[in-house]
Amino acid sequence: MAAGGYEESDGYYMVDERQDYDIKRYREVGKALGKATYDLGPRPDLSLASLFYTHDMGQGTEFFHSDLQMDQYWLNYSLQCDGFGVKGLAYLNRADKTAFQDNANDNYTSAFRDEKFPNTYTLGVDLQGTLFAWSPLQLTVGAAFKEASWDYGED
Repeated sequence: MAAGGYEESDGYYMVDERQDYDIKRYREVGKALGKATYDLGPRPDLSLASLFYTHDMGQGTEFFHSDLQMDQYWLNYSLQCDGFGVKGLAYLNRADKTAFQDNANDNYTSAFRDEKFPNTYTLGVDLQGTLFAWSPLQLTVGAAFKEASWDYGED
């Protein structure tokens, strides 16, 4: 399966009484999603999915906008038998964002700072096992590992 799209706005003003520094807000967004599933046999299956997203959004003045690029990946495994079931998930969520800000001291006519959030990610693995020993009762046990990284910097 694959899907995606691109959106673009020609801009709009957020205020009725505009100042000299006001420009139209704008938005450019691109996204794509892909998923593939494979049956390894009559009971186990494997799937891989990926999502990509990017945007550039202007907030109404020349130097105030944000850029974001994000991608996510998921790998799923499941096995269902008569007496038990096993599920596993491995994932990676990654993003790079920069927020460009303007200077209010000079009537928004110059750049103030760039806030950078580079290489932000979450990486993890989830495992789950279910025992169907008794028809009205199931026992599920699981374990998870997650690592997250978040960086911040200014220019």
